[in-house]
This record gives sequence, C-alpha cells and structure tokens, in this order.
Amino acid sequence: MTLVKQIEIIRGPSSALYGSNGIFATINVVTLSPHEFQDVLVRVETGSFGEKKVQAASSVDLGHGATLLLSASVLKNAGEHSIYLSQADFPATNYGRAIGMNSEKGYHLFGNFVWHDWQVMALFGGTQRIQPVSWGPTIFNDRGTRVTDIRNFVEFTYTHNFDATHTLQWRSSYDSYRGHGIFHYALDNGIEDNRNFITGDWISTQVNYRTPLTHFGTLTVGTEARFDLRALQRVIDVKPVYQQFLSIDKRDKYFAIFAQYEWELTAKWKLDLGARFDYSQYRPSFVSRGLL
Repeated sequence: MTLVKQIEIIRGPSSALYGSNGIFATINVVTLSPHEFQDVLVRVETGSFGEKKVQAASSVDLGHGATLLLSASVLKNAGEHSIYLSQADFPATNYGRAIGMNSEKGYHLFGNFVWHDWQVMALFGGTQRIQPVSWGPTIFNDRGTRVTDIRNFVEFTYTHNFDATHTLQWRSSYDSYRGHGIFHYALDNGIEDNRNFITGDWISTQVNYRTPLTHFGTLTVGTEARFDLRALQRVIDVKPVYQQFLSIDKRDKYFAIFAQYEWELTAKWKLDLGARFDYSQYRPSFVSRGLL
C-alpha cells in the first residue's frame, strides 16, 4: 500500500470497456509513478502472531526522460500458535489443538519504468501457507500440507495524447499463475502424498481510441485479444505409488471489440451507452450492452 497513489471506483455496469465481469463496479488501483516517488524507502513492520515484514523501495532518474521505480518486500507470519478445532477433539488428534499450523511467508517485487509515452510495469509475487484445515480429510497437525500461490505479470503500455481530448492507448502484457498444493492423507499402511498443480500463462493486447464528438460527448472504441499459452490442471499422487488422476491443458483464444459513448447532459446528469462483442474458442460468443 505504500506504493498506491489512489483507488478509483467506477460505479455501475462497465462491461463494454472492461468485459463481462464489470457488472456492479470497476476498481482501478493507481500506483505512484517514478516521478512521484522521489525518496528512498526502507520500512520494517512487526506485529502480533510473529508478523514480520521488510520493504525497500527507490526511484532512479535514468536520464533522457526515463525513470525507474523499484520495490521489494518479504513477509513472514507465524500465525496463532495453537488453534482449537472442536470437530477434531480426540486423543489421536491432540484433542483438537493444531500447533504451529497457521503460518505464512511470501515475497513481492515491483517495477515501474516510464519513458515519454511508454510505461513498463512488472510484478512478481508469491505466498506459501500452512493450513490448519485443508481440503478433504488431510492429516491433522501435519505441517506438510500447504498451498503455494505465485502471480507474475509484465505489461507494456503506450499512451499518446494528440491534444487534450484525443487519446490513443495500446497495452500488451504477459501474465502467469502458479498454484501448488500438497495434501497428506492417512492410509492404513502409510501416508498418501497428493499434489495439485494449476499452471496458467497467457498474453493479451488491447488498443483503444478516445475522441470527442462535437457538442455530443465523447466516444471510446477499441479491440482486445488474449491467447492462452498454457492452462494446465494436474492432480497426482507422489506416494505411496505414483498415480495421475487429472491432466487438462485446455487453452482458449479470446477476441473482443467495444465502444462506449459518454455525454454530460447537465451538471448532475450523465449518459453512458456501451456495447461489446466477445468471442471465445470454447465459450459461446455474447454481446454486452449497457445504459447508465
């Protein structure tokens, strides 16, 4: 949050510009630019339940109009030492007491490079959690059961203002997600070591142009495309015998065109009209329309 400049909330439906998920509101988190972050920041936090966090951030002037903001942080949280679960209150399960089973650790790397009309933003982050209660009848009080989440992306943005009212923007990005779960189950003759893997890689690009209509508001038109490089789900047993239960890599291709018209009728009334067509290789194509 030390890198956040403001959080914008666009109330109402905005599916035309932002896709079918923009039903009730759209939230835009705006981070500080390298020009606005002029200091060197070293931040140390500590709290209850063994919470510790260290962050270092700085902005660098590279010359020729280029600036770079870098930030790195690590965190570790021991969690509550003892958690009581009444449904596991038996002698064989430590009378329902989960000991040292609520810890979390993670890291966060962020970069923002700005040069004239160009911006490159990158984020690399991940967390690992040990769970007191996991999916299914996992072994109680077993610290081997854990979940790891890793989320990375790199985005290139070109924004050109022809004047105060005409704007062209092109955005392209590479995104990835890695989810890994380890789950231990009790067997009559040992332990079942089950692993879940979720792996996603995709690239996307979007172009939009905003222009005023003489005496009649502003029009935004654009197109968007996304291609899955990998959409893999795997479930396997490592022990006592290697066995694969699920392996799916169903990649999608996605295209969209959209337009949105905005007109301020009075100081208190504003008219928004929007339409969007979405095509997917696997899901039915659909049209989103909005009036606000």
